[in-house]
Amino acid sequence: MNKKEFLREYSAALKRGTASVFLGAGVSMDAGYPSWKGLLAGIAKELDIDLDVEYDLAGVAQWYINHNKKTRTKIAKVIKEAFPEKADVPESLKVLARLPLKHVWTTNYDRLIETAWDQAGKKIDVKTRIDDLTIPDPTASATLYKMHGSVDSPADVVISKEDYELYRREKGAFFHLLTGHSLGMSLLFIGFSFTDANVAHLFGLLREIVRETPPQHYAIVRRPPPPDSAKSAAAKEKARRELSRHQHWVADLERYGLNCVEVDNFSEIPLLLKEVEAAVANASVFVSGSYPVQARDSGEGTRVRDVAQGVGRIIAQQGARLVSGFGLEVGSAVIAGVMGEAHKAKYVNLDSILLLRPFPQTLPKGLDQEAFKKQYREDMVAQSGVCIVIGGMVKKGKDYEVAPGVLAEVALARAAGRPVLPLGITGGAACQVWEEMLSLSPKERHGITKRDFVALGEAPVSVPEYLEHVEKLLKRLRGV
Repeated sequence: MNKKEFLREYSAALKRGTASVFLGAGVSMDAGYPSWKGLLAGIAKELDIDLDVEYDLAGVAQWYINHNKKTRTKIAKVIKEAFPEKADVPESLKVLARLPLKHVWTTNYDRLIETAWDQAGKKIDVKTRIDDLTIPDPTASATLYKMHGSVDSPADVVISKEDYELYRREKGAFFHLLTGHSLGMSLLFIGFSFTDANVAHLFGLLREIVRETPPQHYAIVRRPPPPDSAKSAAAKEKARRELSRHQHWVADLERYGLNCVEVDNFSEIPLLLKEVEAAVANASVFVSGSYPVQARDSGEGTRVRDVAQGVGRIIAQQGARLVSGFGLEVGSAVIAGVMGEAHKAKYVNLDSILLLRPFPQTLPKGLDQEAFKKQYREDMVAQSGVCIVIGGMVKKGKDYEVAPGVLAEVALARAAGRPVLPLGITGGAACQVWEEMLSLSPKERHGITKRDFVALGEAPVSVPEYLEHVEKLLKRLRGV
């Protein structure tokens, strides 16, 4: 599957809320944790066996338990020592924590996923036991299903042959839930070799249930190096056979609806996930702006309101979602534009067209006001692609001045690499930002030429004509 197709399909699933992710050992290895084979290296020495010739690693773990009088004390100690707490989270997990994922599956024991979500300022509800599945946490932004257990309770992890043999009896609820998610969601597998017995059984069951129309899932896998990169004739022949085997393996996974996105190096995975993040953000447009109620009936006030409402219509017409802090005058006008366009359809899903984050007028005691506002604004920027600036003025005493909050939002958007479209004719912060960006190169303005950018601050023949220009630029910035 080519990357462009994957980005389009998986980002669409994320927007719909039907995307999930399944993380394997490869993700943890990126943080320096051992592979399953590496975990069993010391055990193999104690058992006096050659681990390189063993393919049934669950069997090796079982032998170790048998060797220790069928107790799990020693293997629990091995697991506890192999997966110490780490604050340094792989980049892939950092990106995943920023995505609008509601369900995360893993066979890993470590706590990297929990740490990544915590560092992103999100709470994740961890499920390691069957009893956990029936108790939801309404304050969590996502649920983590650790179907093989956790290092927090190393004696209970799934690792031995007997654990796998009895899995559907002891932890069957996890498997049933995973089967349901696999039927109704699009799973993205990362760090998987697909040798896990439970995962293999899952795909066999899906094949049995929906043979002709399997659900579509995705996996990021590394392709073997090309044969030409090998030096000797023998090495070239070995590389050729490895590549041939890989191609047959990828083709076979398609039987289960599993589409492989191939990379040459694992270091490409965070970059690919960032493209997914950008594609998701690009489906939303953040409108930053405000205008004093006291000046709403002025000529400029009327223009600001007309432009804001027109921008709302354009956002809806392009099928994008509006993200707004509901700034005075501007917020209500742009929302009116979105709603007026959206309600032309028979059915309207408000969650798909609006994300409103009105600023609270008073804060609870003990909260730092500036820190709160900064985090609040960062959240809106993170969930958006293009940032459109309209007006941005506040009344202070008897005078009007540029709204510092709007300038702060623009600064955050630019720092995050988001395109900024300041509608200079609406005055205030929008005009100030437009003037500041005039000296930037087209590349720094995300491709907007000097001529097109100048037109954003020049008085138009009419507001409809001006909005046509805004619509053209917004389409270009969003790539639609």
